Amino acid sequence: PAVPTTKRIGALEVFGGVADAVNFEEARAFCKHLRVPAGGSGEGGFRLPRRSEFSPGAPLAMAFAGPGPFWTLDGPITQTEAYDPSAPWESVDFPEGTALAARCIRSEAPSR
Repeated sequence: PAVPTTKRIGALEVFGGVADAVNFEEARAFCKHLRVPAGGSGEGGFRLPRRSEFSPGAPLAMAFAGPGPFWTLDGPITQTEAYDPSAPWESVDFPEGTALAARCIRSEAPSR
């Protein structure tokens, strides 16, 4: 079926959909198996973001659509002020089995 679109944020492409309640392994699998149609074929290459991609001033940090918490490759993060795009992101401590949200990104968009 058709999937939500992606949007370009700096050098990254962010999938428009969110997995609402997944543990860490499910979040990784969601991104790994995600395919977004491009020119009639499914294109993959998605992954969870890294915490470092949410450093203050980073394009992803300013446009990720919080507040989370969201899974990243190196643990969960949340935005310090709900729904304020300029608010910083911080690490939070949850076990890997906790159901959190997940959004997938890829470093380069497929050629269209």
